[in-house]
Amino acid sequence: MVTTALIGVCSGFGQKRQGVDLAPQLMRTQLQHFEDYGDIHEFHTQHSDRNKRAWNVITKLEERATQALAANETLLTIGGDHSIAAGSISATLGKYPGARVVYMDAHGDINTPETSPTGNLHGMPLAALLNLFTSPIKNAKLKPENLFFIGVRDLDEGEKKIIRDLNINLISAKDVRANRKAALAKFRSWLRESDEPVHFSLDVDALDPASAKATGIHVEDGLTPAEAKSFTRTLQKEARVIAVDLVELNPAVATPDETKRTLKSIQTILKEIHFVKKLYGRRWFRAQRPKNVTSRRVFAT
Repeated sequence: MVTTALIGVCSGFGQKRQGVDLAPQLMRTQLQHFEDYGDIHEFHTQHSDRNKRAWNVITKLEERATQALAANETLLTIGGDHSIAAGSISATLGKYPGARVVYMDAHGDINTPETSPTGNLHGMPLAALLNLFTSPIKNAKLKPENLFFIGVRDLDEGEKKIIRDLNINLISAKDVRANRKAALAKFRSWLRESDEPVHFSLDVDALDPASAKATGIHVEDGLTPAEAKSFTRTLQKEARVIAVDLVELNPAVATPDETKRTLKSIQTILKEIHFVKKLYGRRWFRAQRPKNVTSRRVFAT
């Protein structure tokens, strides 16, 4: 029997918007049939260095995810902001050095500290994994050819240069709208180049705000749930998915109805990944926000 580990990361130190730490609590009300590796918490103090605390969370996750993958076939990590992908993907690479990463996000998250306009770590996890700068993670050995972007539409100039110089595969949201069939064919061809397992990392902001308001950064002209679903369906058919991240879900910035709509959109995408779908059974995303999850301020910016 395939067992799936679940880790929650109740932290948002990789960016400055409040509320992403609520997502694991929100999502746990929906789940069943998993090996629980608990939630990672990191609390803010007024004088703490945000990036140092973010790295602390990331390395804690890396350690716990390594333990989880050693004892289980699959892993679901619920953030938290997207900086945590540095930890979860590093753990995957520790077990599967040739693992491939499918990154569905509006942004590139491939800045270095030198190229980043903001200095926020949620814009740097892939650069850390590609070993473009020195970081505390243990497995900074992702190969550029093993990375595939989907839905990107908001890249910084430094990110554009890195992606171009490393020849990283990318399908933008515009590409999908222009010719989804061709975009899927490109993705399918890449998947068929290798039988290595895949780590799928989903940022809610990959979706158009019309379908996903419960996230901190809204970028117009994003993927529709149906468009995103076509890629996860192809992913499931063509590859062995062993790990999934769900990040940047933020119920604190949305109304209950907007949160409901966002959860429905996430459902449409993730139900194509078989091991994730099994976690929900018949209890797949309830229509209302759980009573014990409220919009609240969590830490000072």
